[in-house]
Amino acid sequence: MSFQDESKKLDEILKENENNLRRLIEQLKTSLGVIPFVGAGLSRPFGFPLWTDFLITRARLVGIEEKIQERIYAGKYEDAAEDLLNTMGNRAFNDAIEDAFGDHILDGKKLDGAILLIPQLAAGPVITTNFDHTLENVFKNAGRPFDHVVWGIRVDMFTKALSQNKSYLIKIHGDVEDRTDRVLTLADYRKHYGDSGTKIDRNLFLPSLLQQMLTSRTILFVGCSLNKDRTVESIGKVARENPAIAHYAIIEEPESNEEIRNRARNLSDYGIRPIWYPRGQHDLIEQILSYLVEQICVKSRQKNRTPDSNLSFSRASRQIEPKNAERDKIIKETFTNSMGMEFVLIPAGEFIMGSEEYGWDLEKPVRTVTINKPFYLGVYPVTQRQWEELMEDNPSYFEGNELPVERVSWNDVQEFIIKLNEQEGENKYYLPSEAEWEYAIRAGTTTSYFFADDDSKLEEYAWYYENSESKTHPVGQKNPNPWGLYDMIGNVWEWIQDTWHDSYRYAPTDSSAWESRESPLRVVRGGCWGSLAANCRSAARAEYPDSTREEHTVGFRIMKVL
Repeated sequence: MSFQDESKKLDEILKENENNLRRLIEQLKTSLGVIPFVGAGLSRPFGFPLWTDFLITRARLVGIEEKIQERIYAGKYEDAAEDLLNTMGNRAFNDAIEDAFGDHILDGKKLDGAILLIPQLAAGPVITTNFDHTLENVFKNAGRPFDHVVWGIRVDMFTKALSQNKSYLIKIHGDVEDRTDRVLTLADYRKHYGDSGTKIDRNLFLPSLLQQMLTSRTILFVGCSLNKDRTVESIGKVARENPAIAHYAIIEEPESNEEIRNRARNLSDYGIRPIWYPRGQHDLIEQILSYLVEQICVKSRQKNRTPDSNLSFSRASRQIEPKNAERDKIIKETFTNSMGMEFVLIPAGEFIMGSEEYGWDLEKPVRTVTINKPFYLGVYPVTQRQWEELMEDNPSYFEGNELPVERVSWNDVQEFIIKLNEQEGENKYYLPSEAEWEYAIRAGTTTSYFFADDDSKLEEYAWYYENSESKTHPVGQKNPNPWGLYDMIGNVWEWIQDTWHDSYRYAPTDSSAWESRESPLRVVRGGCWGSLAANCRSAARAEYPDSTREEHTVGFRIMKVL
């Protein structure tokens, strides 16, 4: 499937789920966000079986496949596991669990796909019914190892994780390495949920935990089938008694419209708002999660704003000396300042700014913009080595001298520029305006990307969602644009001088920054390591609060006027 086809399909999914996605994004922006509830569907790509597949495969080996299939067809998964245990014997059954879900399954495998996005959606606890250790590895690789991984009857730790938003992994059905507290068989379910048919005993630990969880926090179910077992029934009972709290599930559509309606009604009874994706297209889970991450990055809430108007260089106050043609001829095409920052000369000219491509108002109206004078622009984003040399600290989440600095606010950048100008003994360094930045990235091109109209070669020029492994990379490793600028797309978003406006209506048609209103929001451009391809286009734009230091997706590059 081509990028255009995939993008169109994702657009259709986003449109069909528009209202529930809007509600979910609003919840993600709150201080508590959501608690991801991760099911087997996110571990399956690495070789771990779904529970149904495990039961049927093992049943086939011991000659009771038909019996197990009948149990599963009737929705009696606990009974199926009990039958399998009784047929295999305790030792062989537990060995089979270890064979199917042990750490050896991950040996030599690259962790990628939808599960890599969970750390970006979880500020506190994560819940799973999975026995394997995929989530533990993903969070460790992302630089955010869990404070604790807990299962069994650990009341205080579960309560602390929920009430204090602690970074705990809660494995409510146990772990592959500890068979004593697993919840698999009918006997296990009776022990942990109650022994009277499908009735739930609220006095037992697991039902009590589920009630606490579902009545205090919003849950996002990912990779969960939400088939009717005692866990789902517990969710339903709690939801019916506490209708004020809504939860969400990214879930596969049933085959027919009638089944979809029935399934939607069941989920509604459980207090769950579905976000549907087409049957069998499980790759769309990753794309939906990436969209959510992109939205909460782009639409970060304004928190702890501490603006300092003295830090901002007004573009209107720049004093640029007039130049004649003879002097322009001797301007060097490149130069390096005392800190080793490399710059390339961007010539004067004009270009078409904005795009009609996606129909988004924020990239319209398309207009001709004139860049009256040449300027120098940093060849690379500012690195952590350069930031630390000047500022004597390193706020970055991903650490490395040649990695782009991130977790710096727009206000922090203004302070950096003040110090840089003082060190260099001149008042000529600034953030580029939005017009200057887009002119520089386009480098005389008019296509969606500076290399083509489609994203087929994007990985050659950018670290983005598909190839970044959810982290930044040293600057200058990808190909530059035609004017010799590296990492203009991907790696980190780049702060721009302009105040954010929702469209280009009334925007200047020269190179000046548009700072015509009071607003805490500033423009960022270029996309980042977590961006979809569409947000790496030359015209793509987004905004962040000027004081935010929480995002490890935003850096900057600087310009120097002549």
